[in-house]
Amino acid sequence: MPIKESREAQYESGLQDRIGAILTAAADDTRSGRPIDASSRVWIRETCMIAREQGIRAEELIIAVKRRWWHPDAETVTLRNTEGVLAQVVTLCIQEYYAAEGRATDSQTKSLPPT
Repeated sequence: MPIKESREAQYESGLQDRIGAILTAAADDTRSGRPIDASSRVWIRETCMIAREQGIRAEELIIAVKRRWWHPDAETVTLRNTEGVLAQVVTLCIQEYYAAEGRATDSQTKSLPPT
């Protein structure tokens, strides 16, 4: 199976639902005049970790977020009326994706014996 097909299958196997939930929660926060809350950020962090474990690059994750945002179902059409949510979620995804990379590097470095 080509890499592209396997990544699409992985995306379909749960990340799409997680991304939809993140976008909905972020839109709800924005409509209420609040910044994206800590629980949404935890969901974003976990989603980024899952994506990394599945070999999905940050760029592919961002494309998945944007595809979900522009999906023509009723839920995302409503979300698109919420200004700035997509940009905030994309920014947080990038921050969390690379923060997880740093945490992984730090833990690997700590487990190495001194030279």
